Amino acid sequence: MILHNRQNINTIKNSNKTKSALILAFVFVFLLLSPMAKGEQQPQEIKLLIIHPGGDPYDNVPDNNIDLAWKNLAEKFAEYKTNTGIPAKALGLWEINRDFNGRDTAEKIKRAISYYVHNYNTRYVLLVGDGTIFPVRYHFGGWSSYGGPRIKEKDGQCKHFCGYFFVPADFYFADLYDQNGNFNDWNKNGNQLIGEVYRDSFDIDGVDLHPDVAVGRVPCKTPEEFLHYIIKVVKYEKSIRDSSGYHKVLFVSDHYPNYYDPNDYETNKDIGNNILPQSWDKAYVRQQKVGEEEVGRETRVYCEYYYENYDGTEEKIDTPNQDSVASFITDVVNRENPQFINYNGHGVPIGWAISGWTHGVGSGDVKVRGFRRSDASNLSNDIPHIVFVGACETGHFVTHGHFCDRSQALACSTDYSGETVDHIFRYVTNQDCQNLCTSNSCSQPTQWRTTNGDRDCIAESFINNPNGGAVVYIGSDPEVQSWCQILNKYFFKAIVNGDATVGDAWRDALEEFANRDKPSVGSYKTECEQKVYDWIPFKKFLAPLKYHLFGDPSLRIEGITGVSDTTAPAISIFNWPGRYTNISELSFFVCIAAEDRSGVLAVEYRYKMGNQDWTQWSWSFSSNPISISLPIGHEGEELTLEVRAIDIFGNNATRTYTTTFDFTPPECRVEEIDGEIIGFYLNPLHPPVGPSPVATKIYGCPVTVFFEAEDAISPTTIYYKVDEEGDWHQGDYVRIPCDIRNPGVHQFEITYYAEDAAGNKGDEKTIKLLVDTTPDVKEWIRGQEKLEKLLAAEALEEIWRFQLMEEAFVDVPKKVRVDFRGPVTAENRNPAWQPIGEATNVIRQGKTFWQAPSWNTRNLPTGWYEIRFLPSYSSFAEEKSVNFFVFVSKITHKNYDFKIEVNKDKVKPGDKLRIKVTFKQNVGKLSDLRLGLFIGPSLIEEGRVEFKRESLEPDTEWSEVFDITLVRDLAPQDVKFKAYVYSKDVGWFKSKPIAFSVVSKVPEVSLSKNIYFTSAKENPGSIYEYNNLTKKEKKIFTRERGQIYSFAFHPE
Repeated sequence: MILHNRQNINTIKNSNKTKSALILAFVFVFLLLSPMAKGEQQPQEIKLLIIHPGGDPYDNVPDNNIDLAWKNLAEKFAEYKTNTGIPAKALGLWEINRDFNGRDTAEKIKRAISYYVHNYNTRYVLLVGDGTIFPVRYHFGGWSSYGGPRIKEKDGQCKHFCGYFFVPADFYFADLYDQNGNFNDWNKNGNQLIGEVYRDSFDIDGVDLHPDVAVGRVPCKTPEEFLHYIIKVVKYEKSIRDSSGYHKVLFVSDHYPNYYDPNDYETNKDIGNNILPQSWDKAYVRQQKVGEEEVGRETRVYCEYYYENYDGTEEKIDTPNQDSVASFITDVVNRENPQFINYNGHGVPIGWAISGWTHGVGSGDVKVRGFRRSDASNLSNDIPHIVFVGACETGHFVTHGHFCDRSQALACSTDYSGETVDHIFRYVTNQDCQNLCTSNSCSQPTQWRTTNGDRDCIAESFINNPNGGAVVYIGSDPEVQSWCQILNKYFFKAIVNGDATVGDAWRDALEEFANRDKPSVGSYKTECEQKVYDWIPFKKFLAPLKYHLFGDPSLRIEGITGVSDTTAPAISIFNWPGRYTNISELSFFVCIAAEDRSGVLAVEYRYKMGNQDWTQWSWSFSSNPISISLPIGHEGEELTLEVRAIDIFGNNATRTYTTTFDFTPPECRVEEIDGEIIGFYLNPLHPPVGPSPVATKIYGCPVTVFFEAEDAISPTTIYYKVDEEGDWHQGDYVRIPCDIRNPGVHQFEITYYAEDAAGNKGDEKTIKLLVDTTPDVKEWIRGQEKLEKLLAAEALEEIWRFQLMEEAFVDVPKKVRVDFRGPVTAENRNPAWQPIGEATNVIRQGKTFWQAPSWNTRNLPTGWYEIRFLPSYSSFAEEKSVNFFVFVSKITHKNYDFKIEVNKDKVKPGDKLRIKVTFKQNVGKLSDLRLGLFIGPSLIEEGRVEFKRESLEPDTEWSEVFDITLVRDLAPQDVKFKAYVYSKDVGWFKSKPIAFSVVSKVPEVSLSKNIYFTSAKENPGSIYEYNNLTKKEKKIFTRERGQIYSFAFHPE
């Protein structure tokens, strides 16, 4: 609950007509300047106002990607808060500068907050950005309100000291109204110094210790840091109840007892024992002084460190090196994951000063360091903590300024806009302002932050740690005294009393301090002829102003339920060229998109070319797809793009895309032609069907042409088509099958090329083949890869029988009908189907067959017939039938006769051979005939192997003589060949095989009576003797198997 010791604004308005009129006028001005006055629809209630640095404070509109990044992230965070019960709105600095009046941006921000508090019941305000990018209001304070220099006795002399200072105070944005309900600009006296508080006057500028709204600040410098902070808030709120550290508190304290602050440990124990519920788990790390020693000019304070565990046991912490205690705390935090961490003790900007000397064992004394920024940055706790620190300067996130007197500060404040570190401390390089400090005792303003960059305090390290750390850190910017322990107790008291959010608890703590502990101006004494007022009430009054809440004031301490998302975003990329590319422009664009049911918070990407280093991560915080430009590489270089997307619940996905640049087309060639050469085309006066051929070899069907493609970088795809009217197909081979509907010798023109994965297309090439598409029935059926194993066909005279295995069908049929049609000819390719009958289901040797009825072909003409097994499920399904062809012939060896005469049964390489073939048949009149030899073309050097004839009457002989010359380098071998006659009417007539032998060429030896030779075909080999005079040969020796002999022959 929020406690106030002043009247409510509405009560004041109702009781005072004049003030009501003023307030109404004030509200009217706000309405004229408000976004709603410009037509934008606002919700009825905005509990959380998120003010982000989108847009330069001096611009009217956002003008770059960074501005939009802040805006998008703030809006997504506001959407999450709204969807989970806290209506929220994101507001940019550029909007505030545009829509609200004020002396500077800081005052415009305060007036904007006042507007939303009054009109939309805003309860929490989150300032996004540290002092380098988001305005900071510095309040001024110090020695006395009359402006004289601070003079102090030292060593019996009166000397000048810097007694005035600028100190950052986000409390300025929370203290909206004075006690009369009017807007409080913290400049009641109207000079250039804001929020003046002096030892002799606390109310010179109307600084009020009663907060009207809970204000927190995320001290981030980049949108990336804000992104990770949003994820921490969501993770805490959805997971804290299920965390192992729920309602666990880790207390850490400085020296105890009897050192500078003897109450640190007692304060922690008081909170743990008397404020927090007994059901909560508490653990304590404490530092205890055990002695001191003068070592040279140094006074060493010796300490021991103890850990009181959550189970009540206590152990002494070993300190063998300077990192021992910090490492111990780190381990406890990461292991126990406490919901709260509470530190009381000494502090500096870089850490908690729990340092001290310990007596080392064997290696001398060890100076133990405190818990520093690096320790906070390296925490890896699962759920972020809520941290309260009662120590000096651990929230020191911006630079302070010190002056000798008030007039000097006023002179320097002509450059002071009260907005950012760069603005307020221009006087550091202003020689005129430096010269105002005339005494050597008056030092220049302390520049803890360097002019080259920005050093984080430990509070920022806790908050900006993306892998752990804190979600809220409450700490003091300048030095602070033991009154911080009062605020510490009030904070936990408010939590126990039921405050739901960190902001409510902190606001109640401040309110209780203002009601119960707000001091009055203290007594004074005269020193160096000036009144010196007691510093203690003054410092106590400043305690609430020194503290900052770093983090989300609307953070729900007990978390929320029913909100969960464990699914990572889905990443998509558009216009990616693929694994290989031939893009040749200077650059190319791709589009990255990500989707997630809870909303994508950000997308980041980086890339590298070849062996070069990765680029820096680039972030996009837009909900829309992003377009990025990528460079073009050289031949063979690989470009890798890595994309990550993260949603508001911290789920992240990573995808990697790779492409290799390839600008060279592939080469494609014919690797092999797999087919039997059955003859040559030797008579150009009578060409086969089709255009005039280029090829001279004639292949028997089927013929397979295999292609090969070569590319040094990319995989390739081969495309081919058969004849001009054919369609393009993919594949590394093309098969020209037998075609019973179109038998005969045909020329096929095959065009082919290769294209690589990058899109480079090679040259189109052409190969022409002569193929006899007339099938041999056994070869044709064997060519059916599936039927070869599944079909059994046999013929006994005119009766055919077929058996088909059941697995030939896709599904098991209920019954199968067997049909036939034919004869199939070029003129009648699709005759009507006729039934054979219904198949019977039989099982043989464990396999199921469908056995067709016997098919009697006695009355059928010679020719090709198509058979089908037609399955039935609910009805007969023609599209699921199994079809094949058979050749029905009335021709047997009784119907025709071949007579073949060969003039030699043994020939030498290069010899001429005469073969006479006589054919006679009694089938009937035949037409369009070819008579030839099935003989290997590699044996023949020249000669005709086929003759043609238009017709042949029955019982008429057809004789042809083949004069062929054998190849000169032919190896010794036995050669078998067949004669054939083909007629388109009845098909093939084939002779029985005829053989002759090719022997080694006998050398001419004029002086030798005998010649000795061997036959390469014999195994084991024999030695023969040939008599040149008698022309006879005889075997003289045969080698035994397994023996090797060497012979020498001499002419006789």
